[in-house]
Order: sequence, then structure tokens, then C-alpha cells
Amino acid sequence: MTTSTRSSPDRAADRDPAPGAASWARRVPRWAPGVLGAAAVAVGAALGQWYAPALAGAVLGVVAGVRGFGFLRTAVWAVVLGPLAWVPALLPWYLAGAAVTTDRTAAALAGVPDLGVTTLTLTLLVALVQVLVGVWPGRAAHGLLRHAPRRPRQPPDPE
Repeated sequence: MTTSTRSSPDRAADRDPAPGAASWARRVPRWAPGVLGAAAVAVGAALGQWYAPALAGAVLGVVAGVRGFGFLRTAVWAVVLGPLAWVPALLPWYLAGAAVTTDRTAAALAGVPDLGVTTLTLTLLVALVQVLVGVWPGRAAHGLLRHAPRRPRQPPDPE
């Protein structure tokens, strides 16, 4: 074994949590908050809270700014928090046949043939747009908070 493959005491100290640091935060998988957010959006959709993807998008925007997510990672989480989160709430409604008349009306208004999934597709696109519209102010809020001017310290009174 060479010296470069052995672990040194300095590297072992880097892996240990700092004194006073929340060690539970290091044990939580990185994807867990996103999945919990998607579950919250799904519950919100089931309860009729149609704006839940926009709120999740705002939170995603702040998290993306803090963690330094790029476009691709933000886009993947936007799909998870929007359309994929709405599917569990919309699928039973769609499979029960409640979408037949709504689907025909939406297809007629959109000028497309009635394919049977028009309403579902348009609804999922609305969820995606809501998340993306929410990401924008979330990223902006992160930028404002990061670059907020700090008050200078006041020197103590000489008295």
C-alpha cells in the first residue's frame, strides 16, 4: 500500500462533523428534500391547492441559488416538483372518466383533435410552468439576500 492510498489523520478529521454541527443534516440524502417537496405538492393537488407547484418552485429557486444548481439540475427538479407531483392526484380522476367532456372541450378550444389525453397533458404543462415561474423569484430572492448591504459596525463610545 502506498502512502497516497492510506488515509491520513488529517483526512479523517475532515470527514468528522465539526463540533456543534448538526450531524443529522449530513446523514439526510441530497434527494430527500426534493421528494418531500414533491409529496407536499401532490397532497396539495389532491386537496385542490393548485398553486402548490409555484410555492415549491420558489423554494427550489432559493435552494438552487444556495447550492449552486445549474440549469439541468434545476430543470430536473422542476419536472419532479411540477408534473410528476401532480400525476398521483390527476390519474384517478382521469381513469374514472371524469376528463372525457373536459377533454373534448379543451381540445376544441385548443384547435387540436380529441386524443383523450389533451386535458391531462395541458394540466401537467401548467404545473411545469408554475414551478418555473416560481423558480424565477426564488433565484432573485437568493441573489438579493446574498448581496444585501450589511450595516457597518459602530465603534464603541469613548466614554
